[in-house]
Amino acid sequence: MKRKPEGGAIHIEEIQDQVELALMRGGEHEVARAYVLYREKRSQERAHAKSRTTGKARRARRSTSPTTACSKPLDLARLHGARQDVVRGAG
Repeated sequence: MKRKPEGGAIHIEEIQDQVELALMRGGEHEVARAYVLYREKRSQERAHAKSRTTGKARRARRSTSPTTACSKPLDLARLHGARQDVVRGAG
């Protein structure tokens, strides 16, 4: 309540920051340093995993024509329209 008198969710980084402060104030400087390094390492791992996932999603949204062997963005609107035609029995 002291940090968020208006209510709402507390972000995980805010909690982690408070843990760091408590460790430092408690004289646990080595533990606090290890915790900071751990947080940074995990942050980098998450960013790396996110960039890999984003890259896969970009590649998945491209189509390659078998006749021209060129890669171009996938036309999602056209696909959705074709799917609607199939559902209606027109395709």
